[in-house]
Amino acid sequence: MATNATSGSGKVIGFVRQVIGEVTATGSDGVIRVLQVGDLVFADDFIETGPLGSIEIVFNDGGELALGRNAQGLLDIDTYQTVSPEDGSEYAASIDAIEQAILAGQDPTAIQAAPAAGLGDAVIVANEGSNFVSVDRTGNRTTPDSGFETEGLAFNFNETEEYASINSPPVAEDDYTVTDEDTPVTIQVLENDMDPDGDPITVTEVTQGENGSVIIDPVTGNPVYTPNPNFNGTDTFTYTISGGAGGVDTATVTIIINPVNDAPVAGTIDVEPDGTTTVDPNSVGVGDYEHTIPEDTSVSGQVMATDVDGDALVYSQNSAPSHGSVVVNPDGSYTYTPNPDYNGNDSFTVLVDDGNGGTDISTVYIIITPVQDPSLITEGFGSVTEDTIFTTSGHLNITDVDGPQDEHFTPQNNVPGAHGTFSIDSNGNWTYNLNNNDPAVQALDAGESMTEVFPVTGVDGTPSTVTVIINGVDENRPPNALNDSASTDEDVPVTISVLGNDNDPDGDPLTVTGFTQPSNGTVTQLSNGTFEYTPNPNYFGIDTFTYTITDGISGSDTATVTINVGGVAEPPTAGDDSGSSPVIGAPITVNVLSNDSDPDGTLDPATVQIVGTANPGDPLTVLGEGTWTVDLATGAITFTPEAGFTADPAPISYTVDDNEGNTSNSATVMVTYGDIPIASNDTSTGNPTNTPVTVNVLSNDSDPDGSLDPATVQIVGTANPGDSLTVPGQGVWSVNTTTGEITFTPEAGFTADPTPIQYTVDDNDGNTSNTATVTIDYSVVPPIATNDTSSGNATNTAVTVDVLGNDSDPDGSLDPATVQIVG
Repeated sequence: MATNATSGSGKVIGFVRQVIGEVTATGSDGVIRVLQVGDLVFADDFIETGPLGSIEIVFNDGGELALGRNAQGLLDIDTYQTVSPEDGSEYAASIDAIEQAILAGQDPTAIQAAPAAGLGDAVIVANEGSNFVSVDRTGNRTTPDSGFETEGLAFNFNETEEYASINSPPVAEDDYTVTDEDTPVTIQVLENDMDPDGDPITVTEVTQGENGSVIIDPVTGNPVYTPNPNFNGTDTFTYTISGGAGGVDTATVTIIINPVNDAPVAGTIDVEPDGTTTVDPNSVGVGDYEHTIPEDTSVSGQVMATDVDGDALVYSQNSAPSHGSVVVNPDGSYTYTPNPDYNGNDSFTVLVDDGNGGTDISTVYIIITPVQDPSLITEGFGSVTEDTIFTTSGHLNITDVDGPQDEHFTPQNNVPGAHGTFSIDSNGNWTYNLNNNDPAVQALDAGESMTEVFPVTGVDGTPSTVTVIINGVDENRPPNALNDSASTDEDVPVTISVLGNDNDPDGDPLTVTGFTQPSNGTVTQLSNGTFEYTPNPNYFGIDTFTYTITDGISGSDTATVTINVGGVAEPPTAGDDSGSSPVIGAPITVNVLSNDSDPDGTLDPATVQIVGTANPGDPLTVLGEGTWTVDLATGAITFTPEAGFTADPAPISYTVDDNEGNTSNSATVMVTYGDIPIASNDTSTGNPTNTPVTVNVLSNDSDPDGSLDPATVQIVGTANPGDSLTVPGQGVWSVNTTTGEITFTPEAGFTADPTPIQYTVDDNDGNTSNTATVTIDYSVVPPIATNDTSSGNATNTAVTVDVLGNDSDPDGSLDPATVQIVG
């Protein structure tokens, strides 16, 4: 909250509109103020005027108070609170007397306690409906000072017969209003303004206040005053009205802005891990703070807030953090401590209070970055014994507060020590293998020992150790069996002497006491102590077996024998192949390598060669049959028959090589074709002459390995299946492609038997049948001659008789040229 006016100790209830002479106000706190125009007055102020003083006060609710010379008044609630006005008729006579005294130029103070020139010792409260002065203004308005002298009013007019019409300007009256800090207010300024001519008036112009802005509401036409942010006190502006006929007037608007308590506002500061601070209002949120600290580290900071009212601010903890603790001091300083080993996000809030009801909350965000904590690792201990116990092992336990991802070890594999090797896996399982042949180990006697210490580390770098004690003995030392190797060829046994490189530290004689069998062969121990290894048939590669020796006392040892079996080249094996096609004349491709193999390599398709050709891939042509070709990319062999060849070709043979150049045996390739359909001759007899005849030509046809296709019936001599054949002078042969039937339709007048035709038909594989003949026979019916008679003819005259007139032919027409007289 900001202010630019002197404050009393109570609530603001109004302001001073006019003051003459010296007027003081004593607040409830005993402080005396000298009042001036525009000053605020407060509840329970005691107002006192001097011998020449007077004052007018406007209350927040619009009520007014006037005090004259040597007057006193207490601004209690009964004074500034609006009540219903009382009847003022009893003062009417006094008012009239004051008016008459003023008009007569007399001193109204001599006849009335509250004259128009000043109130003297009286108190006038307009709100209360009593002690008010009502003056009917009948002339020019005057504002007399205290102690003035008046004279009567005189008016001079020039008489004329006619008066010109003169526009009277509007009259703007001053206005007063009250609003709260930061709250705009609309002032109904026209309510107390008027135009003598009754013209409508509007606000045409406003000035700006010193401590606020003014606009004219485009809807209502009233000024809207907006105080500057956080301003409280008194401000003024002027406005101008117009009656629309050229007349204008200006008045002043006084605004009292009551103070309102403003809440404090917390600022934002980021505190870095190194202690530096950065003000950043957008980093988290307005009034919020952020710290980034490492795990297990406390951080201190301070919430800083501002209060425009200047109130003293008090800070306190509002909410606690979830993963730590915090101490918040009244000055806003705080110290946050995270829970042990916690990392992640946390926060708490701080309440800022100005003591007058205004508060704000600031959030402090804590980002706790993880810090590597050392793991807890147990130490490892083990022991071995010379010539007896060569290996010791154990397990190291590890825990880490950072999580299971750190509960592992850095692996070590066969790390050499002074007298043996050490290994440890990521789970902490460790093993130590003693080098029993080490002279230092063998020099140990009973009761003597040596120590090996191996450092180990967790994945986070935490160190630990494994300690191994090597104990000495004064006993028999075991023999040393050393690994052996041998080589042989595929399918060839080999003899191996294993004891030649073995030894015994004590010089004891060595014997073989046992052995294992290899994976890809068999081992037999011979009478002289040697071994015979026999590889499995066709096996080549690496094979092993182990044997054990003893010194005859208490010591033994085991070694491995490795045999390298060399491979021997073997030719590939080719198998016979066959292929078929239902379509006669179609090429047939056979993947001849699909059933071929090579025991020790791979087949090479580019080496497939037909027996009888000079080179791999060469074609072979068989006259009268077709050509055999080889695809060198796949090794496939294709037979393509000659045109017109419909039988099965004679088989051929081929060979193939492997990747080592070995050639296979010869294998046979055989291809076969399907059978063609069989068409049989067809005959239709006894048909009436000059009628269509249909023959079901397929009824006696067949296909040995498929079915006939009626749509492929074709009359020999036509271009396509289903085409018709026209025989001039006889008729038309047509095909029904749905049923395969052939129909002969004779020309008109043709009564003889047509010339037979031929046809073919295909099966479902596209193979075409042989040619078959269709014959149609018609039965001819002779013409019928009827007796003729001609009577009534004149004697000795020629007579003509139309003998054909009553004759007929059932299946044709009569031929006049064939009429013959019998005898």
